[in-house]
Amino acid sequence: GCQQLIKNLNFVDILIYSITSRVREDNDAIYLVTEPVIPLGALLNDLTELDVALGCYIIASSLNFLHKNAQCSHNNIKVASVFVSLTDNLWRLGGLENVCKEGGVDERTVGDIVRCSSPLSPAAPEDTDGTFSSNLIHCRDSWMLGHLIIKLMDRFNGKPDGGLMKFKQTVKKSYCNADPRKRPTIESFLSCQYFTSYPQHALIYSVEFLESITIKTDEEKRSFFRKASTDLIQVSSDLFQKYLMRLMFSDLIFADENAREYLLPRLLSVKTKRESRGFYKAESYAKIMAPLLKDLFKRRAKHTRLVLLRLTRWYVPFLPSHFVKDSILPEILLGLNDTDDAIVMATFNSLAVLTSFLGALLLLGAHCKNHTSTMPSLGEQREKL
Repeated sequence: GCQQLIKNLNFVDILIYSITSRVREDNDAIYLVTEPVIPLGALLNDLTELDVALGCYIIASSLNFLHKNAQCSHNNIKVASVFVSLTDNLWRLGGLENVCKEGGVDERTVGDIVRCSSPLSPAAPEDTDGTFSSNLIHCRDSWMLGHLIIKLMDRFNGKPDGGLMKFKQTVKKSYCNADPRKRPTIESFLSCQYFTSYPQHALIYSVEFLESITIKTDEEKRSFFRKASTDLIQVSSDLFQKYLMRLMFSDLIFADENAREYLLPRLLSVKTKRESRGFYKAESYAKIMAPLLKDLFKRRAKHTRLVLLRLTRWYVPFLPSHFVKDSILPEILLGLNDTDDAIVMATFNSLAVLTSFLGALLLLGAHCKNHTSTMPSLGEQREKL
């Protein structure tokens, strides 16, 4: 039934239900265990317009998947059905208890939908007047999505308008249309001009591409990573850290040749007045990057370790020496005992960089000086001649 259908939905932005069970056999309640999330309603006061723009696009993408790929309608789109992942901060579409296959919405389902409605999440007119049609799979979801967007975007009235008012007017006119046959599909919503203008586009496009990178062609990945260095300028450092950092530093990205050449050196660099390739300024670099680098060095993927070793000079000078000594150096030294020639060679090169930063005493614990400077004084030699 619905329980099995929910578990079989496999889409990156649909809330993952890992376990379904009953606590007691005499209790009809079914308990669902999900990935770690927090209800969107608990975070409403902290959201920016870009947070909402990205989130609404994600929810619309999930609905488009339900309509086109799963041939299902959601029938329960509201704030209470949206969650925020504690893993990547991206929105997840939940509230799947009313999901129905195409043509499967009956009077009982409509009754449940109407009972769960509210002034802020009103039921579609065709559901309240009894004229609903089970064949229009997208209409009810379009109506509900439209009202969800209006509710969320109304919070930014009176703020600088970057196309928001026009977008809201489009949503009201089209997706909140009382005539279900005049409501556009969710797929057309994804191509709204609001989502293709800056700065929304840079953030949305980057997240969408990175989430689906496993199905991208080599040419698409080459184009993305070559342009990413300039496109990411449109994304603030706060939004980058919140939404893109985890995606950008995945092992999949480290494995891509174009990412290693065009993107990763920039992501691991510091932004200075003389060098603009970095993404974070020196004063905030250590606070942001130290925990990330500590995590990256715990990974055992060869391609990830090689990148970290080869780019040592880009990040080490901007980290506290005690952090490098206690957290980075022990991981790098593991490479000296590796049987892989590439790892060993890259380790020696990385240690050469660390020597100039930590010094031989801290790096290797050297206690004696085995070599002395014996350069002759050329001036004295000339006087003797």
